[in-house]
Amino acid sequence: MVISVVGVLSPSTTPVATAAAPTVTLEPTSVQDNGYVLFTLTVTNPSDSNENIENILIKDVSSGTSGTFSGGKFGENVAERWENIADNLTFIGNELGQVSDNIEEARVKLTAAGDALKAAAGHLDTAGYAMRLLHIDNDNVARAGENLQNADDYLTNAGEALKADPVSFLNVAENLRTAAYWIWRAGWVMSDSSEATAAVAHAGDNLELAAYNFDNYVDNAFEETVITHTYDNLNGLENIAAYFLNAGQLMRTIDENAGAELENVAVQLLNAAENLQQVQDNLAEAGVKLHEVENKMDNARAILSRTGRRHNDQAFEYLWSSIFDENIRYAGLHLENQLEYENIVAAGEALENSTEGLIYWLGTVFGSNILGYDGETATNTVRYWIQLAGNSLSDNDNIGLTAAAGALDNAAPLFTQIADKFTTASSNLSPVSGWGSRTDEGGLLLVSLGEEPGESHDNAIKPGDSKTFQFYWRAPDISSIEEHTIRVWLLDNDNDVVATQDFTVTVDGEPASIDMRVYQPGVVDYLGNPVDNVVGKRLNDNKAILEIVASKPLSNLGTIKFENWKSQGENFEISFSDLTTTDNMTFTYEFDVSDWNDNAENVHVHIAGPSSTTSVGVENENSADLYFFVDLVDPVFVGDNGLSQFGNLLVMQKLQTDNTYYVTTQRSGWVIKGRAEDNDNVGEEGWEPGANPDNALWAMVTVYVNDVAVDNIYRLPDDNYSANVTLQEGVNVIKVVVKDRVGNAIENIIDNVYVDNTKPVVEFVSVGGVSWTENEVKVGDNKPLIKLRIYDPGFEACTGLGIPRDNLAVHLDNDDNIVNGVIFDNLDNNAEWENGVSTFYFENLIDNDNKGLAEGTWYVIVQVSDNLHENENHVMSFVVDVTEPSAPANVTGSVTAGGTAASKSRITTTEILLSGTGEAGATIKVEISTDNGVTWTEQTEAQTTIDSSGNWNTTVTVTEGVVTGIRVKVVDTAGNESAATVFGYVLSDSSAPTVTITSPAEGLTTDAASVTITGTVTKDDWESWNDLTMTVQVGTNSVTVPLSGPTFSYSVALSEGVNTILVSVSDGLNTSGTDSVNVTRTVTPWATYAIIIVIVALILAAIAIFRKR
Repeated sequence: MVISVVGVLSPSTTPVATAAAPTVTLEPTSVQDNGYVLFTLTVTNPSDSNENIENILIKDVSSGTSGTFSGGKFGENVAERWENIADNLTFIGNELGQVSDNIEEARVKLTAAGDALKAAAGHLDTAGYAMRLLHIDNDNVARAGENLQNADDYLTNAGEALKADPVSFLNVAENLRTAAYWIWRAGWVMSDSSEATAAVAHAGDNLELAAYNFDNYVDNAFEETVITHTYDNLNGLENIAAYFLNAGQLMRTIDENAGAELENVAVQLLNAAENLQQVQDNLAEAGVKLHEVENKMDNARAILSRTGRRHNDQAFEYLWSSIFDENIRYAGLHLENQLEYENIVAAGEALENSTEGLIYWLGTVFGSNILGYDGETATNTVRYWIQLAGNSLSDNDNIGLTAAAGALDNAAPLFTQIADKFTTASSNLSPVSGWGSRTDEGGLLLVSLGEEPGESHDNAIKPGDSKTFQFYWRAPDISSIEEHTIRVWLLDNDNDVVATQDFTVTVDGEPASIDMRVYQPGVVDYLGNPVDNVVGKRLNDNKAILEIVASKPLSNLGTIKFENWKSQGENFEISFSDLTTTDNMTFTYEFDVSDWNDNAENVHVHIAGPSSTTSVGVENENSADLYFFVDLVDPVFVGDNGLSQFGNLLVMQKLQTDNTYYVTTQRSGWVIKGRAEDNDNVGEEGWEPGANPDNALWAMVTVYVNDVAVDNIYRLPDDNYSANVTLQEGVNVIKVVVKDRVGNAIENIIDNVYVDNTKPVVEFVSVGGVSWTENEVKVGDNKPLIKLRIYDPGFEACTGLGIPRDNLAVHLDNDDNIVNGVIFDNLDNNAEWENGVSTFYFENLIDNDNKGLAEGTWYVIVQVSDNLHENENHVMSFVVDVTEPSAPANVTGSVTAGGTAASKSRITTTEILLSGTGEAGATIKVEISTDNGVTWTEQTEAQTTIDSSGNWNTTVTVTEGVVTGIRVKVVDTAGNESAATVFGYVLSDSSAPTVTITSPAEGLTTDAASVTITGTVTKDDWESWNDLTMTVQVGTNSVTVPLSGPTFSYSVALSEGVNTILVSVSDGLNTSGTDSVNVTRTVTPWATYAIIIVIVALILAAIAIFRKR
């Protein structure tokens, strides 16, 4: 295949004339600096074009630093190279996972070895105890037992140290050496005795040899704090175990238990040896894996380096200087071959060093930060985890195998993530079928492949066709925002320009800055202005809000941590997905502080680097920090809170509830003065009120009277406050509330501050049953009952205190002008005086030793005061008048009345107007009787007052049909009643009887000379039939007919022609309506009779003649 590119990279700028210009699109238009950006180019050749598009040239024609394009030589599949890189990186991840597994297994075996050592120690202790009980050979065996028990403690410690994580091999070695010493001491006291038996002596020799071997084992296996010669573990412990076994067999001849336990020690030491040998094997296997990682890393680096040279890409060239793979290899060799590299520490240091090579290695490829930047501590980077693994293995005193394994296990999938990026890149770079590409002179040339240069190829973009290409463009490394012009030339088969198209691509190398604040709605300063970075647990339902504002749209933020060293509930972290935003520039997160510890003070919000990533991927490598204050402590009152002045007032019992009240008559002019502080160290040791006030946090003091805020005092320079209040009548509750700006509050309350400046009230209700609203009221009772209403206004609403009995005096005086001439100085109440009622009635019946009062004027004097001695004096007079007035005179009525019920007058009305004379000013009392004067009842509605001339009139109402007696009396103003004057008896009857004709029927015609009239009559129940008369009238003639019952029958003569018959009924007072009937009488003339007779005679004659024939 021949490809001609002569002149392609420097085309002419004059396009070839075509019928229609092709269209070109290029995406994206905004990119991150210093990274590989995948571009998509689409070229459409219009159907009416007369040219094929054979080649496409793409260049950055901007001034200054230009970006570079990714490509290779024609015929080379660049995508395959990138795929190979991905394969190698995936392998690295998998191998690191296996390294982690091997190291973790080593940790398990170390734990098992520790358990075995502890078990051996237990048997050693049991053997020692058994030997202590023998007491032979001058107690040498017993003392050897004690030494063995001493050795048990250190052997146990060594086992625990092996099980610890991280493990201190120095500690292991020290405890093992001390255990060896006590084992040696045990053997020495057993063998160095002239009286010892041969078995005891030989057992002692064996224990001494075991001790010597133990010491050598420690030197070999734990030299310089680390397991190095682990291949000696098995042999060393086998030798020690053999001596313990021999010692145990010898001891069996003396004591079965002691000997058996020494043999058990040997068994457990062998178990420990086998486990330590497996530790060595596992660490060696981990080393092999790390070594293999180095090989794969070297392969990846070689491929990337070649790719970098082909692309003229500095980022890839950094790989050439990377030492990551080399240090990984060293770490592997240290673990794999302990003989050559002596210890695990060296392996840890090599792992740490390997992270240095990751500073540049692929750090900018595709904008990836997975490998990590220099100094990066984020937990999503390879650098962090590998360095952590190295740290865990390189500490001379504490080897953290578990931590190292876990760190490498976390690093493994991150290599897979990097591999996925290369896999994706490989897919994106797969060439379009029939097209090749190459880079040169800073541009990218896309060429349709054909057989001969200068000829139109089948793979060209023909009229009506469209093709889409993908390529990577390495944006320049800048720290600002630049606009680059990417120019696209479309060329025909002669490399003549068919069309050009310029695209502006914005390259953003400027990281976004961020500002943070924490706020809580409702938190304000003393002026009411919102305050940031101060929160508490009293406002906004315990919710606070973190707000992050970026200088440009973001696609990500670093991990956000809330940290507070003083408490537990505030340490948590959130991610970018937990935030809320509407514009990707302002982000909020609401958090709950209700469970936060009361010791919270300054909470640190830390955003790990990179703290922000813009929408095009520019990262701000720096972290971001914010500190906010958490105020969970209430303010305090210092000294007087301003309420003690009320407690110094008169204290007495309020009668209505028996509560203790602070009573005053002062209603206004009260000043509440006090001092409050909001100390951030309240409650700490050594704190004293008034020390270290923090005015900046002090917000507001509110004084309430009866739950109504009467004054707000904002922060004052000296933390003192003063408020003017006015108290209301009755009970007052005064409260002082101090709040800091986050709503923490403290309050003091005083209840029952009582204001009463209203005097008691006395009402004169009645005297002798007479309403008593004015002086000189007359009573007709010389033993009158005095009734007074006495109360303290507002008692029911708790604005009046009440009146104790001792504060009330009621006096009676007849005004005889004699000093102290009061008949009854102090009147007693008839009933028990009740303090707990709102209104009390004082009653006293004055009978003057049953003699009554003399007629004349009397005065009642009332002296009363409430609990505050608000005195009130009241005087009211009454007149005793017991003389009977004269009976009414000149009594007349609108009707005449009979003197008795039998001689009653019948009247047609129910209302009778009465008039007469009597004592001026007195009352006329009307009484009626319906039982012939046996009982009389007052008709109160007929009561009237006699005028000043002594005249009166009134209307009396009687019931119809009832015989009613009427009499009148005079009642004077004192209530004395005169004798009665009888007006008489009446019967009211205003209704008439009724009559109805039942026969003959209306319009009857008859030739009779008379007709009988029948009918019915109705009357009132109180009437008799003898009282009624009926009148029958025919024409002008009438006749009166008596009635004896409700029916009647009467014959009347008829005149020839129409007769109108009228019937009416009367009860003597009222005549009924009439009823009538019309009857017609008819008479036949004599001529008519004569004609009839002649006709009859003629008929008879004719009949006779007929018979004769």
